[in-house]
Amino acid sequence: MRLDFDLIRHTRHFKMIVIIVGLILALCPSAAYGEAEVAQWTVLLYYAADNDLEALLMRDLNRLELIGSTADVHVIALVDRHPRYWTGSDNWSDTRLLRIEKDQNLFAITSPDVRKLGERNTGSAETLERFIAWGITTYPARKYALVISDHGGGWRGAASDETSAGQMISPAGLAQALERGLSTAGIERLDLLVFDTCLMAQLEVWTLLSPYVRYGVASEEITYGLKGFDRAMRDLVENPTMDAAELGARMVRYFEEHYTGDETGNTLTMSQVDLE
Repeated sequence: MRLDFDLIRHTRHFKMIVIIVGLILALCPSAAYGEAEVAQWTVLLYYAADNDLEALLMRDLNRLELIGSTADVHVIALVDRHPRYWTGSDNWSDTRLLRIEKDQNLFAITSPDVRKLGERNTGSAETLERFIAWGITTYPARKYALVISDHGGGWRGAASDETSAGQMISPAGLAQALERGLSTAGIERLDLLVFDTCLMAQLEVWTLLSPYVRYGVASEEITYGLKGFDRAMRDLVENPTMDAAELGARMVRYFEEHYTGDETGNTLTMSQVDLE
């Protein structure tokens, strides 16, 4: 019987190629399959707008659409709206998950729905817990920030839901949501927690939350929204390797600059705390 030595030689070469490719796949799976690199930041926005702050929070969200998400910075929002206070953007009043995308439309929220959740109680610790776990596992990154936007009441808590009997997440509930949400996601701590609310920069609050957060930004007094937050987010998108301390410091500085020369600013506070 005649043997085809060329076929044998080619077969050996083929087997060698298969072995080499297998080693590449084993040692460098992400590169081999063309997976995208992990983002630098995921910023989770908890917009509890099911109350009289709906119009203001939707305006702030719209301003963030001038910046949008990038491959390095995921801006992900949970938004719960009220059926009455603001009728723009199709006047939906349920709870939705959005990935904030860049646009130039200042009159409507155009970011796509990632998921429609139906009506959820954003004054419940469980809702916040699930958002934290889902956001981190769905949008993995090197660093994580959580921004809670709504009413705040210090020892009473934050994030009120008017259509759920005005329920708020107590400080203990906030700690529970962070502990369980981060545990589910396999993350020890948030890099930055921001309260876009009144009255949350209190010793009792930060003491409860310090095991789960590296840096915190909040106001000890009544405030009128975290003015300058969009400027800090623009800086982050332009420099995504920025660390949490610098990002928080810019939020505080831009807040102060916004009220420079305004008598209202004489009674306002905003601070960053190192919680480690």
